[in-house]
Parts: sequence; structure tokens; C-alpha cells
Amino acid sequence: MSGQVQQLVAAFALLGFGGALFVWSRNRTRPTVDGDLVVISQLRQAGSDLSKPHPIEFFLYLPSEQAALRVAERVREAGFRAKVDMGADGNNWLCLAAEDMVPEHRALIEVRARFEKLASDFGGEYDGWGTAVVR
Repeated sequence: MSGQVQQLVAAFALLGFGGALFVWSRNRTRPTVDGDLVVISQLRQAGSDLSKPHPIEFFLYLPSEQAALRVAERVREAGFRAKVDMGADGNNWLCLAAEDMVPEHRALIEVRARFEKLASDFGGEYDGWGTAVVR
């Protein structure tokens, strides 16, 4: 596996999921790399059944709790589940959006565009998605 791909995809063993978690983070990619396709490819290689819905989580980071709560409200209005927590860095707030969906490239591009704009509108950023292997 190339160093670039290693930087793009982090795989973690998950207890209870029986698979690996694959995460695409916009901050780890170069502009010419389609992170969504990289993760889909990694899921395929890990034996995930890409025709089945996956529990996908989307990461939106915001500068304040108020902004994160407002984004979570909009995320829910769009049909996703959402929760708000302090980000791991202790400075930003995380709006964790979730949806069970088939990891289809076109659908993920649409979600990314929607969430990039939404996060940007509130002074934050969209930081990719992750899911477990589904067999």
C-alpha cells in the first residue's frame, strides 16, 4: 500500500462490529484524490458487501456549541441522525451525523457537497466519513 493511501485511510479493529472501520478525512487528502472512492475501494477489499446499507458517520466540526447545535438541527431536517459533542481537540465542537445507507459514490458526493456547505455556513468544516465493514 502506498504511503499516500496509508495517509488517506485509517483502519481500526472494532469490537462488536466484527470488521474494520474505514474513515476518509478531507484533511488527509490531496486535491486530486477522491477520498470517497478510496474508502469505497478499501471497503470492497476488506470484503464489505457494498450492496447493503452501512452505518455511515459524517464528521462536521464547528467553532462553538451553538453553531454545532444549529448544524445538528439542519442535519436532522435533512433526514440524518445527529448528536453534538466537544471535539477531540478540546476547541471545536463535533456534529456527528449518521445514516444507514449504501456506500454509493454518487450519493456520498452529494452528502459531502451538502455538508461542506452547511459546515462552512456556520464557520466550520466537514471532515469526511467513516463506516464499519458490513458482510
